[in-house]
Amino acid sequence: AVDLGASSVRFKDLYLGGGAYLGGTGASNKLEDYEEGTWTPTISGGGSFSIQNATYTKIGKLVYAGFYANNTTGITSTGQLLISLPFAVSPGNMYHGSGAVSYVGNANWGQYGVSGITPYSGNALMYFHKLNGSASAVSNAEFQIISGKPFICGLVYQTNA
Repeated sequence: AVDLGASSVRFKDLYLGGGAYLGGTGASNKLEDYEEGTWTPTISGGGSFSIQNATYTKIGKLVYAGFYANNTTGITSTGQLLISLPFAVSPGNMYHGSGAVSYVGNANWGQYGVSGITPYSGNALMYFHKLNGSASAVSNAEFQIISGKPFICGLVYQTNA
């Protein structure tokens, strides 16, 4: 029950060899990891993006990942549309996660949306599904953005990394 610093006298930096307990001393209150960075999303099965900006913030096991890209080569191969993530999805949290397409310019897939994380636990992939009532997976062939148009996406998920 001792304060460290004061509102008018503050410490500049704090370096810890372990973690920081926030709001209590239980294991669930321990913050051991905070990280910000960039990664290069890739498309599984063909096509590529021109990445303008792809950043993530990882706090403990929770990851927010977002990117802004332009489609440059087209995505025409068949199979499920999968886009890579900066960290693998926690095996115990298969399907858990939520994301959204913030903006897409001139695409033929207005009825589709981000479903969440890959159905294969332990992989670093997100997938898309149709919002037309069928909930089936969007294929690469269905995912067409006119070359040079923006695609902005973000999602939150859990990792064990």
